[in-house]
Amino acid sequence: MSREPAATELTRLSVMQEFKGIELTEKEKALGLLHAYTLATKRLEQDEKQKRRALLIEENKRMWTYEECKQIIFDRAKVISEQENFEFVIDEDNEHVLHLLCLYFTNDPAFEEEEFNGVPYSLKKGIWIQSPGRGTGKSLFLRLFENNKRSCYWYQHVEQLRVLFMKAGIGEIERRTQPIECSPGPGNFFQQEKGFMYDEIFAEDKVMFMGSPVNMSALIINSLYDFKKGQDWFWKFHVTSNYSGEEIEAKCGKTIRSRMVEMFNLIKLEGPDRRIKKKQ
Repeated sequence: MSREPAATELTRLSVMQEFKGIELTEKEKALGLLHAYTLATKRLEQDEKQKRRALLIEENKRMWTYEECKQIIFDRAKVISEQENFEFVIDEDNEHVLHLLCLYFTNDPAFEEEEFNGVPYSLKKGIWIQSPGRGTGKSLFLRLFENNKRSCYWYQHVEQLRVLFMKAGIGEIERRTQPIECSPGPGNFFQQEKGFMYDEIFAEDKVMFMGSPVNMSALIINSLYDFKKGQDWFWKFHVTSNYSGEEIEAKCGKTIRSRMVEMFNLIKLEGPDRRIKKKQ
């Protein structure tokens, strides 16, 4: 003969004691049982919903494979090229850049087996795409990776930051040189914060700061470097520039150049102007 679990028996006795002298009709007992099953069904549905959400989050957080990443980038490039009416072409000049970015944004240790001019690449640094010419695709490449499973980031043109600085001051720079909290969801792979991509760094005009003309890009680099407060977050920030290390040193000094090397993996992008419109 089966016995009720002790906790259930105590609950039943407690309820009977609370409503001493009350006798339930068969209909009332049936309604009570129906209500209990209704509550149990809702509980099971909620449990299933939470399980599905947990699986969705787990899948979104799973790092892409190299091939998955490459295909996603090609798909995104196809959409953008159709919208803006240009050809997205991978050739001998930019093929290695795409390879490096796919390694980096899939957190592949093979990225750290690569180097530039004897300086090993590091997954703890951000990306710096530099090209001596315009239109080679450096900005497009980084924008294609904006939403990625490693760490998403916001797009920010440095000239826009210069205008913001003149209107609102240094606070606008400091706010945009640290990760910003975001609402986790499928669109950002349930990440809780985003870094920044600074486009066309060192190309803007100087601004006045504390009575002296300064380079906005130098302010950005110094803010990223000085105000990181011990955080390991250089890998959340990326830059594009037409200026080489030598040219940056000539504009802003050795300190800025050395900090750039410490903070970013320099990737050179050669080739012609690829902003070729499709024929109508």
